[in-house]
Amino acid sequence: MAIYYVRPDGSNTNTGTGYLAAQAWATISKAASVMVAGDTCYIAPGTYRETVTVANSGSSGSYITFWGDRKCQYFLDMSPGDVIISGLNAETDTVITRGQAINASSKNYINLTNIDIENQKDGNYVIQLGSNCNISNCNLIKGISATSGGAIYILANCSVMNSKICSLGYIFYFSGLGNIVTNCILKSKGSSALFSAPTTSSIEFDHCIIDSSYTSSSAGIALKLYGCIWNLNPGYAGSVGCSLYSNSASFTIDSRGTIFIGNSSAINLSCTTSFLGTLVKDIYNFSAGMAAVNATFSYSQFENCQNPFYSTVSGMTLSNCYFKNNDLPIAGGGGGSTAVNCRFYGNAQVPGGIILTSPVYGETDVVAGIATSNVNPISGSKSLKIAGYDYGAVFVQWIKCKAGVPKTVTFKKRQNTATAGSYVRFGDQVVNFTNDINIDTVSITYTHHKTELVPMFICSRVNSSGGDFVQYDDIVA
Repeated sequence: MAIYYVRPDGSNTNTGTGYLAAQAWATISKAASVMVAGDTCYIAPGTYRETVTVANSGSSGSYITFWGDRKCQYFLDMSPGDVIISGLNAETDTVITRGQAINASSKNYINLTNIDIENQKDGNYVIQLGSNCNISNCNLIKGISATSGGAIYILANCSVMNSKICSLGYIFYFSGLGNIVTNCILKSKGSSALFSAPTTSSIEFDHCIIDSSYTSSSAGIALKLYGCIWNLNPGYAGSVGCSLYSNSASFTIDSRGTIFIGNSSAINLSCTTSFLGTLVKDIYNFSAGMAAVNATFSYSQFENCQNPFYSTVSGMTLSNCYFKNNDLPIAGGGGGSTAVNCRFYGNAQVPGGIILTSPVYGETDVVAGIATSNVNPISGSKSLKIAGYDYGAVFVQWIKCKAGVPKTVTFKKRQNTATAGSYVRFGDQVVNFTNDINIDTVSITYTHHKTELVPMFICSRVNSSGGDFVQYDDIVA
């Protein structure tokens, strides 16, 4: 378990066993060529213009550790500063000559701490590691191209912590299970993706800020997003501008407490997804899938989105979610989607093609659906708009009735080129609309035999094209 020292004014002819300039080595590569399991190399502040090739692996409990000593805890005669590995041969150079800072390909049990990497050209992974490796407090934010490879290549059971990484290409290439990224700021510029991974890989992002896309057609990948902020992403070119995209049904996502904000589009997946406590804000076309399988949203909020759900979403389950001030129709035209105990406020249109149970609406919500149910009695004057389904949309509003007391519901009807056959049914009373005539006052009265909530069915047979709708204004019960 040897300890070695590296500093810019050292010499590779020294022993490397002391921190003074007359004792320390001059390059990290010199240390990397001799270090074995359990060894540690302390690196003094300065810029190191080299590609570090690690010769050996560490072992479980005996890592090979490269420690950037930014505070000069071990270099008592030097001033604090950054520890940098650069791809430039000189500070004044304008041409980057190297594209890999650390090459530990297939080398396991390696620790990298407090090291910044700058100015790496395209063509290889900036950092390449094996399995059971750790990266902490490292920054790759200046001049990292890596468009062909990626910024960091790791295999299985690796961790990246408290680091800032910015790349023109993939930020990560994962190949294995058990990889965790924690408290990092991650940004891939342009149309590049957050990570790439082959079949049967697992990746967990904890409390990260992500400005990037993700796309994959690989099967068997398990992705976890815990407490992350995914924001300001221009969208990956191959994924219709989505932050998360996959066309593999065996890809799985478990997201908890994650925020998607300001993206051109958030999610477009054909796989099993679970979102708990998710905030989706300022998105154009948040999508749980082109043909989503078992997509589940619980205790999530959708706010100021132009189109929260992609038009062909299917098989989706929403529970205890909140929709606020979403602009365009929230469609779930793929069918088979349900929403339970969801709240809506100020939306241009409440989910169509989704079966709603026990929703709560705000005064300005517009409702469309093939089968909806509201157990909350009408309070005050409401406006209801039903639009866009060939087979007829049915809205169920529950009305509070007293035993033996006639209950009257009044409203105005507005219809735009709709097909005849719309109607309102309250108990055994029915009002049929056989044409497209607007009616200023409509009333329907029903006397129920007991005190309870009674369903009032409002059916609209409208065409799905041409913006057709039936609107009921000033509903008073």
